[in-house]
Formats: sequence, C-alpha cells, structure tokens
Amino acid sequence: MRKSLLLAVLAIFLFASSVLADKFSGTDISGTWAFSMVGAMGEEYFDVFINEFGEDLIVTATHPQLGPMSGTGTLKGNAINFLLRAGGPNLPIQIKFTGTVTGSKMSGSKLVSGIPDDEKTSAQKGSSVRGTAGGVTPAAGASGGGGTSDMPNPGPWTAGLKYVSTRNSPAVP
Repeated sequence: MRKSLLLAVLAIFLFASSVLADKFSGTDISGTWAFSMVGAMGEEYFDVFINEFGEDLIVTATHPQLGPMSGTGTLKGNAINFLLRAGGPNLPIQIKFTGTVTGSKMSGSKLVSGIPDDEKTSAQKGSSVRGTAGGVTPAAGASGGGGTSDMPNPGPWTAGLKYVSTRNSPAVP
C-alpha cells in the first residue's frame, strides 16, 4: 500500500515537473501575453491569447480601439510570426507580428495593413480603409478601394507572459 502511494505521488510529481519544464523551456507558449506596442493612437496595451499546437498558433485578442481580433501563426524554434485581424465592416484591418520568443518574453516588429479584398467577409466587401477612421490613415498613394495598403505605423512590440495556459485549451482570451 505504501509503495503504491509512493509510486503514485512520484508519477504525479514527474508529470507536473515535465509540464512546467515544457512550459518554460520555450516549447509551448500557450497562455495570455500582455502586449505593448506603439499604434496610431500612441502606446497601446492589450492581452493576446496564444494557443500553440506544435508549430501552429491560434491567436485571439481584444484591441482597445479595434475590438475583437483573431488569427493564426507559426512558432519555429524561437521565431514567431502571426497575423491578427479585426473584422469590423467599417475598418477591416490586419496586423502582422514578426518576432522572437525568449522564455517568458517576446518582442519584434509589426506591420498594419488593410485586409485584401479577396479575403474580406461579405460584411466587409465594399468597405475600405479611408481617411482617418479609428485614427489610422492609409499610406500615401493607398487606394480607397481596399487592397492591402500598408498603414504608416510599423514599429516594435513587446510582450510578457501574463498567465500560463494548459496545453490545448480553447483559444478564448
């Protein structure tokens, strides 16, 4: 009886240790990350939930001005790349993040653009990024008819791990 209890406790300890070691060894970045970046309205802070499945990422967030965002990406070694899209019919926009993960921190650069016309939902068709909607102005020469014109606010971003998620939990912030 004592031997069985000891083996059970040992098995639980080894399992918990491997999960924690996996989490902090950089092999699984699933969790809520506190993002900071400079946007069209100045410094922006928001939480991003990342759920990792091997090299594939499912990413969701709620941006302070753009609202709910979602997307996918990849993690290859410590190189992370993902795309977040805000799907509102008045301002379809996407942000491409490229960076490096180091332990419980990540950083890199971003590029903001409109969603390509052929990838818009039916609610977004016919809408475009014009003028200063939401404080974001299209780049000079950008067409008002959609396309993928880059916005004039590329720049750095940083993130720190806020909450650890269990592996394969639903991708909900």
